[in-house]
Amino acid sequence: MLSNFVDLGINNTFRRLIGRNFTDPEVQQAIKELPYDVVDVSGTPVIKIGTESDYVGHTPENITSFILKKLKHMAEVQLKTTIKHVTITVPSDFDEYQIQATKDAAEASELSVIRIFPVAGSIAHAYKLERDRCNENERRAVSTYILYDIREGESELTILSTDYGLLEVMKTVRDRQLRWEDFEAPVGAAQVQLKLPSKQQSERVFGIVEELLIDAKIKKTTSMASLSPAIHRTF
Repeated sequence: MLSNFVDLGINNTFRRLIGRNFTDPEVQQAIKELPYDVVDVSGTPVIKIGTESDYVGHTPENITSFILKKLKHMAEVQLKTTIKHVTITVPSDFDEYQIQATKDAAEASELSVIRIFPVAGSIAHAYKLERDRCNENERRAVSTYILYDIREGESELTILSTDYGLLEVMKTVRDRQLRWEDFEAPVGAAQVQLKLPSKQQSERVFGIVEELLIDAKIKKTTSMASLSPAIHRTF
C-alpha cells in the first residue's frame, strides 16, 4: 500500500494538507489539484484510499508516518545500523501546527526528531551561504540572499539573512507558475542549456521579490545591491 502513497503527490500538493483544518483555504485549493478524494472528518482532512464503496481513510499525518517508516527501513538496510534520530526539512512557510504535526508523524515512526529545518535553510546550509562571505577582517559578514527553490508543480522564493554565521529565514512565498523549463532548454541527448526566463516571467518574479522585500522590511534603495541571488532545483 505504501507504494500507492508515493504516487499521490506526496512531495508537492499533499504537504499542504498536514497540520491544517479541512476548511483552510490552502487545503481547499489542494483538494482541487489532488487526483484522489479528501473528506472532512471532524475538521481533519482525510484521504480516501480504495473504491467509493470500500475505502480506508488516512490522515496526512498517518501517511507521512508510513513514508518515514519506509525511509527509515531503507536507510537501516543500506547503512546496516539502527536509526533512532532524524532531522527533517519542511516547507519554509510551515507554521507551528504543521511543524508539530510533522514531528508527531516522525515520532509515530519511532524516530526522535533532533531538529526541523525549513527547506530554504537546509539548502542554504548545503551551499554554505552562511560561511562564504567575509569582511575585511576575514570574519563572516552579514549578507542577504534571495533563494529560488524550483520544483515540479510548486516553487518557493525566500529571503534569507546570514549574520556572522547565523542563518535566518526572513520570508517565503510560493510560486506555482514558474517551472525549471523556464530556465533550461534541451540541446541534445541528456543535455540542457540554461536560459533566461521570458520578459513576462521576469517581471512577475521581480514583483514577487518586491513583495518579499516589503514583507521582510528591507528597503530596495539600500538593499538591492547587497542581495545575492541563488537558484536551486529540487528533484
